[in-house]
Amino acid sequence: MEQKHCMPEDYTNVAIPFRLLYGDVCHLTNNILSEATYDFQNHCAMKCLQYPFCAGYNFKKKHQKKTPNCQLTHTLDHNFHDCNADDKGWIFYHPVAPRKVPCHKMKNCKNGGKTIIYLKDGPGSDPYRCECPKGFGGDFCQIVLTPSVDSVILSGEPADFLKNLTLWTENRSTNWKLCWRATKHGWAASTFHANCDYKKPTVTIIKVGNFIFGGYATKSWEGETKFSTFLNKKNTRVVA
Repeated sequence: MEQKHCMPEDYTNVAIPFRLLYGDVCHLTNNILSEATYDFQNHCAMKCLQYPFCAGYNFKKKHQKKTPNCQLTHTLDHNFHDCNADDKGWIFYHPVAPRKVPCHKMKNCKNGGKTIIYLKDGPGSDPYRCECPKGFGGDFCQIVLTPSVDSVILSGEPADFLKNLTLWTENRSTNWKLCWRATKHGWAASTFHANCDYKKPTVTIIKVGNFIFGGYATKSWEGETKFSTFLNKKNTRVVA
């Protein structure tokens, strides 16, 4: 779990710099996340930091009491100058650094997943989610994805068989491509090499009766005359 690596100060240390994007602009009329009244600009900035979807804030120093002078928005697409001169005086600020995930928002990502800020679903969605490495899925990367394999032999086996094979090869790809099948392409060694040379890694699956075995190579096949250069995965054992 990522949270176990967080330090106590990480819970509040979320400050990132802002820069002045536009000066003496109008108040925002749409795409507003929230509005509030603050005496100090930094309070408005901190409010923006609390919203992952906040793309910037509009602040007006001189204002009437109890009148909102801090506006948060999730987009920079505004008409900042289409208003009367008397309505201007706002200053718009935009964050200039990527946001960090607050420690208390870390997800319990499994299997090497990490918490990211995902904003594409827009305001109202949970922006904190797990980004999973290849071969894993689910909200917390807890699911081992079943590879898509064009294999007559493996198609009749339980899903766990293929998952275990994927874990054993340490290859997280979910799309295995067939390069040679003896019953389809013929048994000639030349055909095998024509189809499979210079491709890596490769898995060989053989079935005799009720027994399935084979091997896994991290290096490429390099032609019929170069078997001496073939290297197996360290400590390779038979897949059965």
